Amino acid sequence: MEWIESHLLFCIFALIVFVLVITIILVLVVQRKKEDRLKSRKGIALKKSDLNKKKEKQESIGYQKPIIKQNLRTGEKVDRNAKAKTKKVESEKVDEQENQTLMVVKAKKVKNPKYDEFMAEEEKKRLEKEKALEEQKAKKEAEAKAKQEKIEKQKLEKEKAEAQKAKDQEKKEKEKRSLQKKKVVMKQVVKKEAETYRVVYDKEQRNWIVKIDGGERASKRCATKEEALKVARDLAKKKDADLSVHKKNGKFQKQ
Repeated sequence: MEWIESHLLFCIFALIVFVLVITIILVLVVQRKKEDRLKSRKGIALKKSDLNKKKEKQESIGYQKPIIKQNLRTGEKVDRNAKAKTKKVESEKVDEQENQTLMVVKAKKVKNPKYDEFMAEEEKKRLEKEKALEEQKAKKEAEAKAKQEKIEKQKLEKEKAEAQKAKDQEKKEKEKRSLQKKKVVMKQVVKKEAETYRVVYDKEQRNWIVKIDGGERASKRCATKEEALKVARDLAKKKDADLSVHKKNGKFQKQ
């Protein structure tokens, strides 16, 4: 009890503060809700005004809301207003073209000097354009022709160069062949000059043999030296070769 009496004032003060805080919070919440309601009302009003403005604009242009109908067979959706619009636009174009043609006819009937000047200028421009196109075409053709001639010339030069090269090659081959022939002839001459028939005594078989220089086998074997000499002379005469006679001991014999 003593504690309650001593702290009573403090408890009352705390309770009053708590009540005040709650009331302030409630007031703020209510005020916020009011503001939100006002904003939402303003937004709806703005939307309505925008829609009204849009509607007025469409009406001033002559806009019609599309009437879309579905085709039961194909299942395609068709806008009838769009078709009507396209027809209207086409008819307007046709009318405009007719008006232009009528104006041209009237201008032709009524001799208008300005119109004549305009037409003359147009004709002049057309002729100049055609002339420029023809010149351009002729220029392109000339360039193509020159290019073709250049290619043909290069081709001919290339063929000439190849022919000359082939001739030079043939000449070189001929020279090479002639050199080879000369070498062969020289070898034959040297060989011919070097050919010598020798009459030698074979100690193993005890007979005389006729042998050519460089040959492995004997050309002829004879029992006597006279026979061997006769055979060797005949062979040397036939082949235009030298003859060399040896003694039994292998030394040269004077002829």
